Amino acid sequence: MKFDSINKWLTLIGNVGVIFGILFLAIELQQANRIAISTAESDIRSKYMDLGSIEIENPELLEAQLSLSTPGMELTPIQDMMIRRYVRSSLVFFMGVEAAHDSGLMSESTFYSYLNVATATLEATPELAPYFVSTLRVRPDDEQDNVMVAHILEISQKVTIGDP
Repeated sequence: MKFDSINKWLTLIGNVGVIFGILFLAIELQQANRIAISTAESDIRSKYMDLGSIEIENPELLEAQLSLSTPGMELTPIQDMMIRRYVRSSLVFFMGVEAAHDSGLMSESTFYSYLNVATATLEATPELAPYFVSTLRVRPDDEQDNVMVAHILEISQKVTIGDP
């Protein structure tokens, strides 16, 4: 009888230990998710700053953008290539933002703030819009549902002032 009572108490203690273990695991998973989201958003901010640094560190790119926005000025082949590569880098960044959002590593508000950045970028530099449109004309079918790409295309087409 005494052995039966001890066995029941040990089973109860074991079950309580399992429940505490599961609770601890849930808390650890929550913390790991918060860390992953924070890291992803920090990485994206860093990549955004890198994209801005491209302009700062390459005055030739700014000159190309200025030439592009000045009526009657034409780009040299090198300037055209610089603009195309900058636009591609921007698109890769914005598609990375959406990938992070879709995988749950970015909040809705952060995602929409980057949508606003894309809009502001194109409205501030409409001369880049044709480059975005031409770069996005050919894209894989799996990107057809990409919200960021669709948004950039829509804004680009609204502000487009010509073909590159």
